[in-house]
Amino acid sequence: ADTGLYILNLENGLSGRVIPIPTLTQRGFLSEPAWSPDGEFLAIALATGYDMDIFTYDRGGSGRENLTNAGSYDFWPAYSPDGTRLAFVSDRLTCPSWIPGDDGACVAGIDASPAGGQLFVLELATGEVSLISEEFVSEPPRWINDRLIAFASGDQMDLLNPQRALWLANTTTGAVEQVVLPEDAAGAANYLSDVW
Repeated sequence: ADTGLYILNLENGLSGRVIPIPTLTQRGFLSEPAWSPDGEFLAIALATGYDMDIFTYDRGGSGRENLTNAGSYDFWPAYSPDGTRLAFVSDRLTCPSWIPGDDGACVAGIDASPAGGQLFVLELATGEVSLISEEFVSEPPRWINDRLIAFASGDQMDLLNPQRALWLANTTTGAVEQVVLPEDAAGAANYLSDVW
């Protein structure tokens, strides 16, 4: 069989290749696909000519739409539980574009590829993108409910100085707060293996 991302219909056993990619790791990021809550759309981050964009595919695999198309690295898509918004991480504050010739473009091979970025939310009905937090996000974000997004910062794999902090962002109020146990000072402990 040809490599790629397939959709399998469990009711009838039929499958079809949606994207002919050899791996879900694109430009160094493992970015797993995310289904919309109604099961109609699949969002996935894919490498383009110079950057990474988030695309959606309809359930049948025929309709494809580039949702972010900003010139930056956009990855780790996550649908809100009501399906109206898509959270994602982007390096657009650090590098507005990786496309040669664009104003302020970063240069592959000279500028370091991103290891994460900041948290953004895309309103699917309008296409409006909002910055949620300027904290450096190092893992895929997770929606807790239609208002709250959990995300992590820091590098827990750094053997010399492992760090990981948890954050909650309220998309209604704009408040972003670090999750800290009462007995810990902010940043004094690593918070690992969280389940929401």
